[in-house]
Amino acid sequence: MHALMTVKAFMQSYDRDILDLQDDPSSYIEVIEGELEACYPMAHAFDNKGNKVWSIGVLREHLSIMGEPLWENEQLAI
Repeated sequence: MHALMTVKAFMQSYDRDILDLQDDPSSYIEVIEGELEACYPMAHAFDNKGNKVWSIGVLREHLSIMGEPLWENEQLAI
C-alpha cells in the first residue's frame, strides 16, 4: 500500500515555501497536477472527498524533492 496525498497537501508538507512564493498558489497546483497527469496518466486515485491523490513517491520524483516532510499535514490519505 502506498501513502497518497493531494498535490496541495504534499506541497504544504514538503515544500510549503514554494507555495508562499507563488502569486496564485491554486494555479500553480493546477499546473503541477497537469504535469503529473501528462507524465503519469494512470498514477492518480481519488480520496473519499473526490480529490485527486498521488503516491508520495511519484510526487517526490516529479518535483525532485528528497527527504521527509518538513511540516506535518493531517490530510494524508492511505
